[in-house]
Amino acid sequence: MGRDVYQKAEPEKVILDFFNLKRIKTKDEIEALRLNEIAIKEMVDFQKLDNYKLMFNSKVLNQRIKMLKEVINA
Repeated sequence: MGRDVYQKAEPEKVILDFFNLKRIKTKDEIEALRLNEIAIKEMVDFQKLDNYKLMFNSKVLNQRIKMLKEVINA
């Protein structure tokens, strides 16, 4: 039998995909997600996140990620 191969997405890509698809407009909406700030800070390479963010070329996504960083004090 053949084996299916799955790749695990990097945390930075997951965050970008989520915030690209979710229509978040305020910091309050990010806070309402009740994200685990400690886990995010431990798992996410914010330099990599910023580099990946450039590939989306989206002002809206840039603003959402900026708000996320402010909410989690990153």
